[in-house]
Amino acid sequence: MVVETIILDSIKSKRGTMGKFEEYLTDAFKYAFSDIKKGIIGGLLVTIPAVLMMLLGFIMAIYVAKYISPNMMYSMMLSFTIPKTVLMTIVVGMFAFLISLIINFMVDGYYVRIMKTTVESGNSLPDWDNFAELIKIGFLYWIGGIVLGLMFFAIPIVMILVGVVVLAKSPIAGAVLIGIGLILALILLIVYVFYKYLADVNYSVKGFMGFFEFKKIFKMMSLTYVILLIVVILIAVVVEGIVQFPFFILKVISNFAQGSMMNHNLTPIFIIDLVSVVVSEFVGFFMGMVVRRAIALYYKDKIEEENQKSES
Repeated sequence: MVVETIILDSIKSKRGTMGKFEEYLTDAFKYAFSDIKKGIIGGLLVTIPAVLMMLLGFIMAIYVAKYISPNMMYSMMLSFTIPKTVLMTIVVGMFAFLISLIINFMVDGYYVRIMKTTVESGNSLPDWDNFAELIKIGFLYWIGGIVLGLMFFAIPIVMILVGVVVLAKSPIAGAVLIGIGLILALILLIVYVFYKYLADVNYSVKGFMGFFEFKKIFKMMSLTYVILLIVVILIAVVVEGIVQFPFFILKVISNFAQGSMMNHNLTPIFIIDLVSVVVSEFVGFFMGMVVRRAIALYYKDKIEEENQKSES
């Protein structure tokens, strides 16, 4: 009955049907690339955390390599200056993590601003200003996602944990609990994804409690929305894959050319990975704008439909 209702609602709706589908996608791509300068700012910001985490991981890899085999070329593979003690590495790591967290909040806040201005009929990318507000909005966006995750997955997580405990005394009962928990978690994950994207837009308009207007958000879902979200996510994944493929080929060629792992110089691999991360983060930011713009446009249309029904 639920599926039939969704399909019938999609057919009856003149503005939310497949006729709008192409418009959502076209508009979203034009919008994301309408102001390259603002896009570059966002791309640079999302690149910083990724590069910091990559450098930190590389430093840790060097330490591990030194402890495993000090004579290996891994310990001398880069001419970079790295922290000399584990304590300093931890301090640097904590600082890098804090910086990354703040920047991620800022970028998430900008995504929220994009959704809000879209619903308010804005057709230009918002400005990168009032960074304190962006961080605050991004932080609440992050908290909302965690709370929603706990609400959606609390039951399957408990079932799996209980199953693990029961497993020792009753293998069959434990396995059944774990299996049911995993299946339920998978089903809820799918529901969560479809719910979360609309909830994000609702949050941008209504504030923090907008995450939890379950009846309203589930009512807004339709066949058009399901297909739209699947398509924009697939497009984002395919674009990322296309962008990453040349770097994958370069790494394979570099590994093949250097031969033996004992004489492996990882500097070329590091450079390839670094460029790959930068390019990937830039592309990811632009695709993030596309996805959020498309979903916000759908949300805007559904709100206008409801308003028209209320007036008539």
